[in-house]
Amino acid sequence: MAVLMSQLLSWAENSLGPASGLLKKLMDASIPVVTETAAAVGSTASQIWLWGQGTRPQLPSFAVSGQLLSAVDLVRGLGVLADLEVLDVLGASAGFNNDYRAQREACLELLKSRDFFLLHLEATDESGHQGEVAEKIKALELWD
Repeated sequence: MAVLMSQLLSWAENSLGPASGLLKKLMDASIPVVTETAAAVGSTASQIWLWGQGTRPQLPSFAVSGQLLSAVDLVRGLGVLADLEVLDVLGASAGFNNDYRAQREACLELLKSRDFFLLHLEATDESGHQGEVAEKIKALELWD
């Protein structure tokens, strides 16, 4: 963890964008608030980190019609960049309480009118990040 923090701090210190100084001050000013709030809920979070202030990349257009279903903002954003229709399905979540049946049914129904459907499930990944082996097994079994 110390190596990662060192690399992140090096990145932050070498950022040169026009607003980088103000963003660094905002991030530094967040330390007492985040540390106190996190401690109150048993977390070790210590600071906000702002990133992602880039420009939209130009992706090639695909000659197919497709849709994407994901509860993860990053994946949904990639779908937007790829000109996919991004769907919301009641019960789809990025957590352990995901409604697999609702996602499966949406996928099967929409495949009737589209060339492909990209379904992204997060529960198995999230359980791994949290070290929750039992949740990972449960998520895999529910999907299977």
